[in-house]
Amino acid sequence: MNSRVRKFLRSLLKITAWILGIFIGLLLMVTLLVRIPAVQKRLVNEAEKILENKLNTQVDIGGLYVNFPTTIELAQFYIEDNAGDTLLAFDALDVDADLWALLNKTIEINSLELNN
Repeated sequence: MNSRVRKFLRSLLKITAWILGIFIGLLLMVTLLVRIPAVQKRLVNEAEKILENKLNTQVDIGGLYVNFPTTIELAQFYIEDNAGDTLLAFDALDVDADLWALLNKTIEINSLELNN
């Protein structure tokens, strides 16, 4: 192989490695950020706003705990209907799901536990 082709292949390999490294780094950063309680509280607030706007009723979510990539826990969940009656309320919902399956546009739930 001549030196021009080697330089081209070497630079192509470096660019590919950088792109792959940045992608993996961003994925790790998002995974770590989702575990921070302040970020989870922000997600809860946004979810409450979205649900309240769509359902036109009060929605309270006490907490969201994400242990990426498998477990999601929803705590102190409450929805009331338009008349002010309780529509749905529970203390904790634990979902053990395969979040990687979402890449294939499927939802796989390994276990589901609802308390109170």
